[in-house]
Amino acid sequence: AFVTMNEPAMLAHWVAWYEALGVDLRSPARTRVWVHVPRGEAGAPRAKATMAVLARVAGVNATETYSSPVKQALANAFMDSLPRDALLVYPDSDEFFAYPCDVEAVVARDGAVHGHMVERIAANWEFRDVVAPGAGAPALPAQFPLQCRVTGRHLQANHFKQMLTPMVDRDGLRVRYRSSHNLYCVNLRSKDRRAKHCAPAGNRSYPFAHYRFTRRAYDLARRKRDVYGKILAGGETAETRVAARQDAEFLRAEKSLLNQTWAYVARGGAPVTAKTLEAWNARRAGDDKRLRVANNKNPTVAGLAARGAALRDSFAGLDGDGDGVLARSEFFKAAAAHVDLRLQALRAQRAAKARFQFDMYARLGKEAEKTARGVFVKEPKRHLYACDDGRGDAAPEPGCWDGCDEGEDVVALYVVVSADDHLALLPHFLAHWIGELGVRAANVLVDVNSNAPTTATRRGALDPIHAVLRAAGVPAANVFNWTTTNFTSAEKRRRFDRVLKVPAFLEARLAATPGRGGWIALADVDEFPILPSPLGGGAPSR
Repeated sequence: AFVTMNEPAMLAHWVAWYEALGVDLRSPARTRVWVHVPRGEAGAPRAKATMAVLARVAGVNATETYSSPVKQALANAFMDSLPRDALLVYPDSDEFFAYPCDVEAVVARDGAVHGHMVERIAANWEFRDVVAPGAGAPALPAQFPLQCRVTGRHLQANHFKQMLTPMVDRDGLRVRYRSSHNLYCVNLRSKDRRAKHCAPAGNRSYPFAHYRFTRRAYDLARRKRDVYGKILAGGETAETRVAARQDAEFLRAEKSLLNQTWAYVARGGAPVTAKTLEAWNARRAGDDKRLRVANNKNPTVAGLAARGAALRDSFAGLDGDGDGVLARSEFFKAAAAHVDLRLQALRAQRAAKARFQFDMYARLGKEAEKTARGVFVKEPKRHLYACDDGRGDAAPEPGCWDGCDEGEDVVALYVVVSADDHLALLPHFLAHWIGELGVRAANVLVDVNSNAPTTATRRGALDPIHAVLRAAGVPAANVFNWTTTNFTSAEKRRRFDRVLKVPAFLEARLAATPGRGGWIALADVDEFPILPSPLGGGAPSR
């Protein structure tokens, strides 16, 4: 875990919670806790109080640098020291994971235990100080009884985390943290150690308490807002210093790959032609997720992820004599341009993340007001936090969830149906999602696609599909014909947002049912998921 020294009272509850859950915090082999102690503050009262709380915890270290890349590197280094059959609990100091009572069965079935944040807020909406555990002190949930959907619903940020993480995925690849919320996998037994998607695990999610609405957390959010603002303004921070080192490492690695490519050609291998460049790029650059993201918005490199087309074209454009083969000088001129393009994509992604973080913390700050009595969430903003009073809905402290009961959250299903190919399969698909999983037919949105060459043949393909949907109870207003544009992933995303307006559809449903959660299910007609329990009127409400 990585903790700050700002809130020792919260940390005391945190240590007691995880000890009671059975985490062996006294084992040096099983525990690593890094405490952010800024330079010159080791003697500060809060730093001393924090270290006193952690006195009975093994593996405690202090660090002056506290940034996402540093956290990622240290977490992955600790995971490397653990056996392949170990399970990792990786919470922040304001996160109190609660597990299903049948946790062993969940791990066996899903490969991990997933969780989602439920923000806890004081009953009077104050960013109040935490009362440390002790005689007569209220339990932490009682100090912050409101249970709210702030991070995921209101801020539209990632509120999912793995509460129990395996060291290897189902394919035997070693699991790594890209951030506190995201994972990737690598094959340590291969020379090719590029990041890969981990083998799919179950995605049933259990709620856990997230205490981000304390007085200290309010102050921390303001500091984070200022840090990200400084990054966006071009100032130097711990984050930017780490980013500069990452850029240097990226450039060295990328230039090395290009040099190896030229060395292969110089030793008598295949000439640098369109075909060889395409094959090389498919191995080296075409599966780079960061670059694919940039390609979606940059038409000059729009084909790069599609088997190296843009790279191939840029190299061909520098073929001075037009012989289809690049000379050494031509190759390295193109290589330099290619490396610069990839570095720009990396930096653009980093800047977008900083902008999102800044906006999120700035928003929280604007929604709070300071008064003589303390800091409170502004009354006109409280309805946005989707809170309930939490009575009868909290896991025992510490305890476990008996399971996720069927709830009343709203599930919207979005599916694209090919009128040319899916007529026979569609009734079975609808019977599964509506009949077995319990998604309401009124919440099913369908895009019916046909590539038939004439209006008459399209009509002949579309009409039977519409008849099947009507028979299943899907409203005609929820069904759209997709016949005038080509079927592409980009067009599918555009229609999802702007034609069918799926997010807006769900928001309208939620506005009519305050206090419920909302979920969007995306499925192809040949996908029949098996869930632990039917959705009923919606997804598990917890």
